[in-house]
Amino acid sequence: MSDDRRGSYRRWLERSSTATIFVYSALIVAFFPAFHFVLGATPGVPPDSLALRLAAAAVAAAVAIALLVAPKLRRYSPNLQLLNVLPTIVASPILVVNSGNNPSYIAGSLVLAIGVQQAFYRTRDFVIVLATTLGVEVLYSAIRGVFFSPANLNALALSGSGFFVAMAAGILRLRVQRNERELRSIVRDRTRELSEANAKLEEMSVTDPLTGLRNRRFLAQHLEFEVAAALRRTGDVPDADLLFFLIDLDHFKSVNDTYGHNAGDLVLMQMRDRLREVFRESDFLVRWGGEEFLVVTRSSRRSDACEIAERARTAVAGRPFALERGQRVEARCSIGFAAFPFVPFSPRALSWMQVVALADRALYLAKERGRNTWVGATAATRIEPEGLAERLAILGIDALQDGTLHLLVPK
Repeated sequence: MSDDRRGSYRRWLERSSTATIFVYSALIVAFFPAFHFVLGATPGVPPDSLALRLAAAAVAAAVAIALLVAPKLRRYSPNLQLLNVLPTIVASPILVVNSGNNPSYIAGSLVLAIGVQQAFYRTRDFVIVLATTLGVEVLYSAIRGVFFSPANLNALALSGSGFFVAMAAGILRLRVQRNERELRSIVRDRTRELSEANAKLEEMSVTDPLTGLRNRRFLAQHLEFEVAAALRRTGDVPDADLLFFLIDLDHFKSVNDTYGHNAGDLVLMQMRDRLREVFRESDFLVRWGGEEFLVVTRSSRRSDACEIAERARTAVAGRPFALERGQRVEARCSIGFAAFPFVPFSPRALSWMQVVALADRALYLAKERGRNTWVGATAATRIEPEGLAERLAILGIDALQDGTLHLLVPK
């Protein structure tokens, strides 16, 4: 029996009331003597069998009374099942020796044998009970002077056979249980391996293979929750904004053309490290495509956007990128950014995707201003949020001229 099965059996014993254990113990012993008593005398049964039957019933009662007066036995005895089968160990020899080879008693003895075997989870326990029971049978039949009686020998043989049949059934049961445990273990291991493989596939599907940063799919899966949180916090706390930074390496194509694509890959991987130096672990760092990166800072203040953009620009331009064979290359970047909600007093005026589009327009302006700089797009102080998305879609950069947009640039 498995550890779980053993523990379950012991927990059942501990949970059982005294009355339950009394009935369990008494029925094992009392059924067949009572059966004989009701049917009356059976040929070949000695006249004192009634006293012996009463003695067997008294053993069952003694066990039950012991449990009644000492309930702690259920707590402290790890082999409490032995107490339940002790009456059987005594009753079985009495039934066999007094049977006179009666089929009812022989059948009863076999049933008892199976019942005894089923009470154990270890073969060793069963062998102990088998040896004890047969020993009591032999001793009792010798005391009665019927040891060499053919009927008694037949009964003993049948009783012993019943125990062996029960033991064989028990061994088969244990093997089936062991195979079931092994099968469950295999299924559990395979399920865990499949879950781990699925988790790895899911992680790969949202990760850029070159830089290890997140990709667009990750952003689509996770940003909606952050957007909803930002909308709930708007106006309640000062650091409730999402800041979108689009960062593009300037003249990156020349790096690939001059040093090769392997050098370009090295620059992109070092770009990842420099962005991690500037931004927090809680921020989303996304490879947006090619040499372009999108960073989303969560729970931020829009007033900090210019400072963050300058730190990111300095982290890229402040030191050269290392290539193979000791070579180094200087690189710069342009940055465009915008905050969500774009209009603080009308947080639903633009979606986060429209804010990313504004950051992209700001990046375009940074490129036009000579690169190696940053530009932020914000809403004008006096702005009509009604139809803002449509106006921006039509006007584009020209929205600067009609006062819809305002730019933040380095001083």
